[in-house]
Amino acid sequence: LPAAAAGVVVAFGERLAAVSTTGPAAAAREAMRAQYGPLVAPELLARWQAEPAQAPGRAVSSPWPDRIAVRRVRRLGPRRFRVGGEVVSVSSSEVAAETAGEGDRAAHRQPVQLEVVRSEDGAWRIAEYADACSGVSVAGELPEQDELPAAVAATRAAIFEAAVTCDYAALDGLAPPELRYTFGENVDALAAWRRDEDRGEPVLRPMAEVLQLTPAHEHRLWTWPAFFTRTVAEWSTADRREAERLLGREELRQVLGMEAYLGYRLGIADDGTWQYFVAGD
Repeated sequence: LPAAAAGVVVAFGERLAAVSTTGPAAAAREAMRAQYGPLVAPELLARWQAEPAQAPGRAVSSPWPDRIAVRRVRRLGPRRFRVGGEVVSVSSSEVAAETAGEGDRAAHRQPVQLEVVRSEDGAWRIAEYADACSGVSVAGELPEQDELPAAVAATRAAIFEAAVTCDYAALDGLAPPELRYTFGENVDALAAWRRDEDRGEPVLRPMAEVLQLTPAHEHRLWTWPAFFTRTVAEWSTADRREAERLLGREELRQVLGMEAYLGYRLGIADDGTWQYFVAGD
């Protein structure tokens, strides 16, 4: 069933470029009927056809939406799944690079979250579609870390799940009033995260991604990633691999020329209290 829900989203992503949302409204409505009709619930399709400019599709000639990369599927009920992923847009430059074997390129990646339901006729269709926070772009699940105390493991899992599903209410419940998000004046962390995400500055994605890495434990505090607790000169081969996974090859090169990693890190106390999620010094 999860594969069926993901398959509908992938098929929908392949049709996005065929629907121009900025041309004549009548042409957009007809294109939506032909392209989206078999994959989208009638109620959602009707909303899009009433306001074509608000619907997903091709808004400019280049770059154009090429596909939806599915990152995770969550069951919401026996006939409903939530699917998170990215609309990957490309231009002729990215197409040429991929053709030349230079890897998976993108001009832009827009995180999206969809709900897919099983209709009475047995078909799976998209019932909800919305731009989402950066957390839905996180690839992979949360690996087991058996060394963690139960309270720490529970908080880690809850933060990860809230971040990858854009559940700000859950994050608010997990964050104590003294949670540190900045080294400057005290700020409302939740409001700051929303503000940064709205500006296109990823916060929830690195929040989840650091929790997928190896932690360090000292002074009754668990810190992710472990390599933050060491100078760059002290990094092991495993540290470098994890840093590259988090940062990417280009940013890692820059960090290797510095004394220490000062990017995002997250701390949870032995009793399970979330202590901080900060970057900088």
